[in-house]
Amino acid sequence: MSFKEEQKILELFETFEEKNIKLAFQLIKSLKLDYSILSEYLDLVQFLENHGRLNPNGNVEKVLLDLHKLKFLSIPYSKLKVLPTKIHFLVNLEDLNLEHNDFTIFPESICKLPNLKRLNLAFNNLNNFPKNTGNLSELESLDLSSNKLKQIPLCIYKLKQSTFLSIQNNPLSECQSMWIFNNFPNSQINHWHKS
Repeated sequence: MSFKEEQKILELFETFEEKNIKLAFQLIKSLKLDYSILSEYLDLVQFLENHGRLNPNGNVEKVLLDLHKLKFLSIPYSKLKVLPTKIHFLVNLEDLNLEHNDFTIFPESICKLPNLKRLNLAFNNLNNFPKNTGNLSELESLDLSSNKLKQIPLCIYKLKQSTFLSIQNNPLSECQSMWIFNNFPNSQINHWHKS
């Protein structure tokens, strides 16, 4: 997104008129909330919590529907523990960066993103995965490094061998680490911790 595009979107947001905010959401194709200009005005977590101020219905699902063209979403360093369950409305989302947050369980709603190609959950506190994480069949890159995983999540068994997988700095057994190394040539598993 160019600087001019960001400026236009900011101008639409600053009006606080519902029709302009809807238009701004339709223009957003990439949303990087860590360093972009938008981060000064649009803290996604706060926005979702306070959305009633902008939409009389206060309907988070409606906000996510308005972001249906979004392909890239980056929300690092935000102390997130959960995601909205209706995040799957972001049907075109291809790249999701949730590194450096406070997730302990893999956010199950991510499994419903049909076009997700890159997922970064590094530097969280992940220690558990829901059973349906195998639904991420389009993944090309999965970063689970520097978490608290003691076992290989079931979703990994279902990934394509061409998937880039980073699972380093987790307390996996040497046997599990070797299985990943043998089955995923594009993996990073060095520096594993012995249990």
